[in-house]
Amino acid sequence: MSHVVVRENSAVLQVLLDAGADVNTALHIAIERDHCSMVRLLVLDRTAVIDLPNKDGARLLMTAVKHGHWGAAQILLSKGADTECIDACGRTTLSIAAYHGHPDIVRLLLSHGAKVKHSDKRAHSALVTAALGGEITVVVFLSKQEQTW
Repeated sequence: MSHVVVRENSAVLQVLLDAGADVNTALHIAIERDHCSMVRLLVLDRTAVIDLPNKDGARLLMTAVKHGHWGAAQILLSKGADTECIDACGRTTLSIAAYHGHPDIVRLLLSHGAKVKHSDKRAHSALVTAALGGEITVVVFLSKQEQTW
């Protein structure tokens, strides 16, 4: 299945899905590779679980956000992915995007209801996390957002 997703072969993927292949495994692979055409096809499958964690506990949206995959994040958010899910460190998707310096994804998450003021287990907000990552563009943007909240 992974080879089909990596090669973006939608015809073969559809046959495999129709035969009962695990859509969620394929979805994780498509998100990691930023194959938006595969992500779209897979989220249309009624058995896809948008907020299912992978073997490491990361949710699909977290994976897309961490790697800066805006298109995949947009698709997941349009299907109702949870912007406030947290990882093992208590970080939300917004904190992850901030730390990795993805300002477009930060804006996307905020437009879908992500909360600016959430703090992780170390009491770090997304703004502090962006500063720790040295991401000045995100720091400036989030500092303006925090002033309006």
